[in-house]
Amino acid sequence: MREARAALRSGRFELAEQTVRMYLAAHPASPEAQYLLGFILFRRDRPRESLAAFTRAAAIQKPSAAALKIVGLDYALLGDYPDAIKWLEQSAAGDPRDAEAAYHLGRVCYLQNLFDRSLAAFQRALEIDPRYGKAENNLGLAYAARNESERAEAAYRKAMEIDRANGAPSQEPYINLAELLLGENRASDAPAILDAAAAIRPKSDRFGEVRGRVFLSLGRMAEAEAALRDALAAQPESGALHYQLARALKGQGKAEDAAREFARCQALLAAHAPAPNLALRASARAAAADALASGDKERAMAIAQSARDAAPGDSGVLYEFALVAMSSSLYEDARLALEHALEIQPEYPDARYALARTYLAQSKPQLAEAQMRLYLAARPQDATAQYGLGYILAAEQKTAEAKTCFEKSLALQPRQAESLFELGEIALREGRADDAARRFREALSFNPAHAGALAGLGIIAYRAKEYLTAEKQLAGSVRSAPSFQKAHYYYGLTLSKLGRKAEADREFALAKSPGTDSGAAGLEPVRAASK
Repeated sequence: MREARAALRSGRFELAEQTVRMYLAAHPASPEAQYLLGFILFRRDRPRESLAAFTRAAAIQKPSAAALKIVGLDYALLGDYPDAIKWLEQSAAGDPRDAEAAYHLGRVCYLQNLFDRSLAAFQRALEIDPRYGKAENNLGLAYAARNESERAEAAYRKAMEIDRANGAPSQEPYINLAELLLGENRASDAPAILDAAAAIRPKSDRFGEVRGRVFLSLGRMAEAEAALRDALAAQPESGALHYQLARALKGQGKAEDAAREFARCQALLAAHAPAPNLALRASARAAAADALASGDKERAMAIAQSARDAAPGDSGVLYEFALVAMSSSLYEDARLALEHALEIQPEYPDARYALARTYLAQSKPQLAEAQMRLYLAARPQDATAQYGLGYILAAEQKTAEAKTCFEKSLALQPRQAESLFELGEIALREGRADDAARRFREALSFNPAHAGALAGLGIIAYRAKEYLTAEKQLAGSVRSAPSFQKAHYYYGLTLSKLGRKAEADREFALAKSPGTDSGAAGLEPVRAASK
């Protein structure tokens, strides 16, 4: 056993394993030898065999906190993060002074997007060992994931100081800080940080990639190209790096070279990336959806950004990022992500639909129309998209074409309120009050609380001087959609006619409020309602 431990300490793992197995052949019930074998197999990157050895040992003797730590790390190597967290928590509880156990617990929690627990674990590690540079650096990552940028930056800078004081400087806090600055629209501050990282280690895979992304953001395309080529020399099969290089080449007007890199990126993603990237899409989507459901849009964006940065050449991850950005009204971020997704995968109908919505939100109806037509070329039987094109055409005042699209949408999906409402709006604008009222009533038969249809009937009644009827319909409209500007305005007019001046003034004020909308619906509510 002494010889086995000596071999383990000196890094001669094969000899250590051979020696302890010889001992176990003679003493198979020795828990000490079984635990030692588990440690050795972990160091040899054989987690399943390591766990088997620990299981045999635990059947004979209760494991120590140190043994439980390795069990947790074995599960982490196998990708079983819930069990890894379970055993690392038990290890940390068993030895509250083990900073390394707390650090590894923080790392696994971070990988599972459990950022609050991750943060607490790194803080615990630093309470035990304030000079633990890796824990300080990872504390910065946890803060960044929680969108606490100032604290993240402070942690990265402190990690740099700790590493220098320990005589073991690391690139990681420098690279992490550069990425943080990039995400904070402070890319101009990042080159100096990366120069300091280069002084520690002139070339590394991640360094070249981050440096390339920084220069891309700054529009320094030739420097971005050089950095990304350095990174690709070490990782020639990285689809993400080929994608970034293609962007740098495109920015320099090297269209043919860029096209080759985009094609190489697609080929690599098709050959190597589907399974892990599909998993990344699913986990990021679930985590972001959970954050959105709890009202935490900032955290949702942080999760989506992390996934995008981990797989920047994956069109699906870019699409998922764009959806989260749109939910936070970050339409320019969404536009850029969707355009990149379509560069990678031109035949991506869902991305085209989302891009049409984004252009419309940015008041670019002509671009929205072009994207929606491309979407419908791929999916002509999509009733919601026919409605969507009609909505865009109506915004461009192309009334006849819009009407045709709404009618196509109804032919494909008769039981819907939105297209009926839009056809009623067209009839009302054209002075066909009876046709408009019929369409609005049809819409209400499918959705009795439809704010637009209620407002339409109220406007028709107001114009016919049927003020009590108008008051009833418009009151229902503003109850259904409190931010509907048009309904508040006509409700104010109606109340004025009924002699209710104070209430009328309140409605006029609401109609002018910055928080009100000029319309009752848009593409997204319609699409969600029709699913």
